Amino acid sequence: MALRAKLLLFLLPLVVGPLLGLGWLAYTQLRDDAKANLLREMDILLEQVALSEQTQRRTAMANLELFVGSDLVERFVFAPEHERVDFLLLPLMNLFASYHDAYGQYDEIRLLDAQGRELASYRSDDRQDAAPLPGLAGYLEALSAGDDPAAARYLRDRDGKSVLLVARKLVLVDPVFEDNSIAEPSMRGYLLLIVTPEGLERQARESGFGKRGRILFIDADGRRLFPDAHHPALRRFDGTETRLLQDAAASDQVQALDLIGAPDPELAKARTLTPGLLLTAVIPEAELLEDGADLGLTVVIVSLVALILATSLLLAVVNLLVVRPVGRLKRGAAAIGAGDLQMRLPERGRDELASLAAAFNQMAASLDTSQREKDKAQQEALSNKQLAIDNLRKADQLKDEFLANTSHELRTPLHGIIGLAESLRAGIAGPLPASADENLQTIVTAGRRLANLVNDILDFARLRHRDLRLSLKPVDLHDACVVVEELVASLIESKGIELINNVPVDLPPAWADENRLQQILSNLVGNAIKFTDQGWVRVCAGVEDDGFIAVRICDTGEGIAPEQHEQVFKSFEQVDGSATRPQGGTGLGLAVTRSLVKALGGSIWVESQLGAGACFTFTLPVASAEQVAAAGVPVALVPPAPGSAVPPPPEWQAPVQPMPGQPMPGQPMPGQLVSEQPVSEQSIAEQAPFESPSADPLAASAPAVENPSSAAIKRLRGDGQRVLVVDDDPINRRVLCNQLGLQGYRVDNAADGRAALALLDHLGRGEQVIVLVDVMMPRMNGYELCRALRERFDPSDLPILFMTARTQEQDVLKGFIAGANDYLPKPFSQGELIARVHVHATLARRTGELRALTHELEQRVAERTRALAEANQSLERLAMCDGLTKVYNRRYLDQALNREWRRAQREQRPLAALMIDLDYFKQYNDACGHQEGDRCLQRIAEALTEQAQRAGDLVARYGGEEFCVVVQSNAERASALAEQIRQAVVALAIPHPSSAVAGHVTVSVGVAALVPTRDTDPDELIKGADKALYQSKREGRNRVSVQR
Repeated sequence: MALRAKLLLFLLPLVVGPLLGLGWLAYTQLRDDAKANLLREMDILLEQVALSEQTQRRTAMANLELFVGSDLVERFVFAPEHERVDFLLLPLMNLFASYHDAYGQYDEIRLLDAQGRELASYRSDDRQDAAPLPGLAGYLEALSAGDDPAAARYLRDRDGKSVLLVARKLVLVDPVFEDNSIAEPSMRGYLLLIVTPEGLERQARESGFGKRGRILFIDADGRRLFPDAHHPALRRFDGTETRLLQDAAASDQVQALDLIGAPDPELAKARTLTPGLLLTAVIPEAELLEDGADLGLTVVIVSLVALILATSLLLAVVNLLVVRPVGRLKRGAAAIGAGDLQMRLPERGRDELASLAAAFNQMAASLDTSQREKDKAQQEALSNKQLAIDNLRKADQLKDEFLANTSHELRTPLHGIIGLAESLRAGIAGPLPASADENLQTIVTAGRRLANLVNDILDFARLRHRDLRLSLKPVDLHDACVVVEELVASLIESKGIELINNVPVDLPPAWADENRLQQILSNLVGNAIKFTDQGWVRVCAGVEDDGFIAVRICDTGEGIAPEQHEQVFKSFEQVDGSATRPQGGTGLGLAVTRSLVKALGGSIWVESQLGAGACFTFTLPVASAEQVAAAGVPVALVPPAPGSAVPPPPEWQAPVQPMPGQPMPGQPMPGQLVSEQPVSEQSIAEQAPFESPSADPLAASAPAVENPSSAAIKRLRGDGQRVLVVDDDPINRRVLCNQLGLQGYRVDNAADGRAALALLDHLGRGEQVIVLVDVMMPRMNGYELCRALRERFDPSDLPILFMTARTQEQDVLKGFIAGANDYLPKPFSQGELIARVHVHATLARRTGELRALTHELEQRVAERTRALAEANQSLERLAMCDGLTKVYNRRYLDQALNREWRRAQREQRPLAALMIDLDYFKQYNDACGHQEGDRCLQRIAEALTEQAQRAGDLVARYGGEEFCVVVQSNAERASALAEQIRQAVVALAIPHPSSAVAGHVTVSVGVAALVPTRDTDPDELIKGADKALYQSKREGRNRVSVQR
């Protein structure tokens, strides 16, 4: 166990014990305090609500006393019926209305006679008849029988809402008796005040304590007067629950109750407000425990923090005084052991640890002195070695530069030789004799053989320095073999042998570089043809058990001795190295082939006997399903399973020994090219040709014939497109002009980049030009010319093709970065040149056609867009207007009001709304018909528009016969405008025989004005105007009311 852990085990209990004890005491005290605070909060809330209810009730009873003391009430009670209606009813209603205006919660005031019949009443709403109150008769009987002059009780109206009913007995003396001492006062009726307890209901909904504590008002029947925030639905309490609450009110103590519907027991405290009305405060008992749990969690957290701080402090002290000095000694010893002789320990204090550090430093100094002497001698030896390495690297770099420059200088004249010879054969100088054509073909064949030799040397150098870059992807092996068949077709015909392609069509794709795979197949097939004078050359493939594809190239040639199987794969090595050997070559073909196969992840070997033919076999990895899917290469639905292929033909089972001059059984005559239905194989023998040029079997000594693709080249004729050739070599320019001119192109040429720019300036931008550029030129090279052209032309407007002997990946990438569309590696064939120029000419022509079509389509789209925008504007205008009156509709009013409201809020100016309603319009519409009603609305809308003509005024039809006008002014100016509108409508003098106000159409107007703030919204302005409108209707219509 570590020293730090031992010290902690001893000291931690001394710290943890007292902390836990203090935490428990703090938790107990805080829990009790929280419970007491919650119950105290319950008492305070009960007191506040009870005082509020008592104040409301006493205020109502005091106001009834004032009513009863009024002489007007006494006169109304004793007056005859006609005097009440004609003289006393209106003053009495005004008296009632003054009390209602002072106390908005006074919903209704009734005056009843002694039998309970209504003599007069005032209501805050538009009801014509008094709403019956359940239990009113019993309440009056109890009041009449009792001694109290007044009483208050909570009842429910016909809608089920709770109201406070305050009643006062009218005990009066008949005024006919002037002396009150003669006559006794008698019961004359009742004065009733119905109060809407909105304040108590708001307290019941909003008041609470704790998290779930709430206030309940419960009547004598066990019904809650108002809902609360936690229980919005009113529920009747049964008799048992009501008695429990009454007991709680009588005891004035907190009691635990099990209420129906409550998930947990609850604590309740109640008070009696009026007879039959309980005020109860209820809180779940679990909430007290939750608060205790929260406090416990807080105490635990505080205790843990204190424990962590104490432990951290203890750790810091132990670490500073003991652990850190010992750790320094340990790290110093480890550093010395690892070779850091500069390590020194600080010598702090005068204790044993400081003495040990001093001895350690002295030992390290002695070791450091010895090591310095050894390092000095070693450094001198390393300096000499590094100088030799630098010299070798410089020599290797010079060799690579020489190789690259030499290859470029070789390829450029070779391209000119091959190109001029092909141009002469194609007829640039007219028809040629057969002997001249044959000699020119020999020149082309020799040039291509020399070009292939250069390629082999470059590939060998790249492979040796591991500088060969591969582009791996799924490759169809059968298609690659078909390409090789076409390349060696002339060799097969000249030697009179047969080439058989037995590679299955449904073979899974190989994971390889397509170009390098074709190079491997060309080398092996070319070697097999070279060393086979009669018989056949067969190519077959199959999937092995290890998941690799094995490809075999077998021939019936002279074969290879077993002791020479390894020698054929070595660089510059040949089976027959004598000066009289019948076949040529440098001995690099198979060495390059072997290196390429290994770079692709496979292997290669040969099986052969001298005089019995040879079989070369190489393997490649199979492309996985993910690689195939990522590349998008179609493959066979059911690829052949490894090892499940059909066995090879019998003649493959042993080395072939054909009879001189005799074909194999079942084979065509010599000289016939065959591509059979592929035959899979289970085990593959091996191959044994020697070597050939890397990628082009035309380097063989046999005379070559016309390229089989020449007929296709003749079909790729130009249509007079202009081609600009930029090359500093006049031979190359001559070759390209000959080859392109024969295909129908108009060819211009320039010796450098500046001349090319001047020529393009002369041609102008209107003519389509394809540019062929050499990379290495004086004054302005191909990259600089390409960048200059790309500043003026897009790739689709001016295609640029690089012609370069530098075919390394970085050189090609540099050309594409400069802006080239394509590149041609020198030396290239006439077919490749014509095909690529034809493709880019076609693309350029079609791009121009597409650009013209796109411009036409854009014009059409722009025209359609403008038409749609105009139609949309028309639709928006129609959507904003009312179809009948031609003023704005309510939808646009809401949008415009919100916009004006925000503007007025920013500018802090008032905004006013006028709500206008046609008086008795329904009667007008019924009496005069809908057409006259529509004309009436149209004339009213015209009158409103004429009056509201200031900038910013807004007139809209709000719905039905209601209109709304929004103006930017205060209440005084808005009320003046409202009066103008009312008078303008009167001036129209539209007859209205059914109007109760006048004989013509009139309007009632409500006005409201507000200064918008962040806490208000436009709806409040509309509500205020609407409320003022209803006030003008109550006051008799055909008038203007302003909401103050």
